[in-house]
Amino acid sequence: MRKKILSALFTFLLFSNVVLAKPNLSDTSAVKVAVLLPMHLDSLFKYGQYRYKNTIPKFALPGLEFYSGVQMAVDALNSEGVNARVEVVDLYKFGALNTLYSFSNPNMPNLVIGVVQNAPELRQVSDKAKEFQIPFISASYPNDGGITNNPFLYITNSTLNVHVKSVAEKVKENSNAKTVVVFVRNGNRDARIQSFLDAAAKDMKKFEFKYVNLTDSFTVNSISQHLDSTNVNYVVGGSLDSRFGARIVKALSSVSASYTTRIFGMPTWDDQDFTKAEYKGVEVVYTTPFVSYTLNPQLYNTLNAEYKKVANSRPSDMFFRGYELTYRYVKNLAANKEKFVNKINEKDYKVFADFNFQPVSNGENKIDFYENDKVYFILKADGVFKSIL
Repeated sequence: MRKKILSALFTFLLFSNVVLAKPNLSDTSAVKVAVLLPMHLDSLFKYGQYRYKNTIPKFALPGLEFYSGVQMAVDALNSEGVNARVEVVDLYKFGALNTLYSFSNPNMPNLVIGVVQNAPELRQVSDKAKEFQIPFISASYPNDGGITNNPFLYITNSTLNVHVKSVAEKVKENSNAKTVVVFVRNGNRDARIQSFLDAAAKDMKKFEFKYVNLTDSFTVNSISQHLDSTNVNYVVGGSLDSRFGARIVKALSSVSASYTTRIFGMPTWDDQDFTKAEYKGVEVVYTTPFVSYTLNPQLYNTLNAEYKKVANSRPSDMFFRGYELTYRYVKNLAANKEKFVNKINEKDYKVFADFNFQPVSNGENKIDFYENDKVYFILKADGVFKSIL
């Protein structure tokens, strides 16, 4: 694994970018795609020497995993004869962004796919996308970063509003109750979640949410007094703090013999390990825009096996995200070069998930950005994946 990754790093070091797919120079019909990744080469290397011996710092892993997925996707596209030029650019290499977005660049991309790691980076790249009128597909958190009036930004990682609205709709669909309990942290620290839930409830007839404020030292009784022993309880964990969410699940587990409960959490809850005995007996549901292991199991298993051959380990979600977004949108662009933005939601090129980009408006008839409003519900019982709802 280390040798493979370090080899990729040295390649990036020697060249400001890596061209993974390069059609004949005389072929002007080929589409051009750039993939911006946070490779951190200026931090990883000093005077051409790798600084971390045989280890890989955590801050470099997302870019490396995504890069591996891009590589494998390009191999698949090449085998299918897709006419495209795909280059990978280190977002953190000095001057790389200005070199890419330049009218003197003979390989100005038709599309940019990227992984950014904070709101300023998202704004910097999306501003370039708007200036040069080149669609930018953002593959990671942060979501919108407060960006407005930029119809060239496409966000795959759905904003909190989409997640919460989807939770509200799914809870109403599952529960026969007219009022559903939402456990929130005391102090209004997750006020946005409450506002989004209330907005969603307004569009539903005879349905509302009841908020139960919990202190940091809440007791099991603070939870159980709101449960019904005669029915399945559908409740919402209204906090982005996954550790706080885990404490709620632990409390629900302690009374699971008397109360059957399914709790709908936030997308941040996916980083919690609910396999421990203290969480057993509770069904936990959370949302995500990215799924791979169930919607195309044959491809998932093939990619898993191929990755293991070269890396001797299991790939991360970022690997599958790199594969999925590269394969899907490079192929889509190659087939619909002039009409790409109008056909960006075409399902003919679907890999794992459905991405459904819809315009988000600021109320002034201007598009702030396009957002993927499709999320999936992952159901886990005793920490083990059960199904997609």
